Amino acid sequence: MRQSNRPRSRNKGGRRPSGNIVNRVFESSGPEGKVRGNPQQIIDKYQAFSRDAYLAGDRVLSENHAQHAEHFIRLLGEANREIEARRAFNEGQRAAKNASNNDNRNHSSETNNEPSEGQIPLGV
Repeated sequence: MRQSNRPRSRNKGGRRPSGNIVNRVFESSGPEGKVRGNPQQIIDKYQAFSRDAYLAGDRVLSENHAQHAEHFIRLLGEANREIEARRAFNEGQRAAKNASNNDNRNHSSETNNEPSEGQIPLGV
């Protein structure tokens, strides 16, 4: 069996997980126990906990739940900004590629004044 020079590591070395964070399932340990779901589901759950605690008269617990919800709101907002930036970058790249292709087509048709096969030459 071949040995590797790298030591085995169970963690990812502090790398951020790749992929779509909007659809990723999180597990949050809040005052009410574990809350699982995607960021929007966790936000809704903590906001419901906050509302229930406020109606029960516990302002401290209500604020605690509101802060947990706010954390996931910021996380979701950052993910959405990254998605929009990536989308704008990709659209810019696509537009630049299309413009480059159009310039190449126009340039090649301007420099080639000879009729292509099957075309009748002008001025005959």
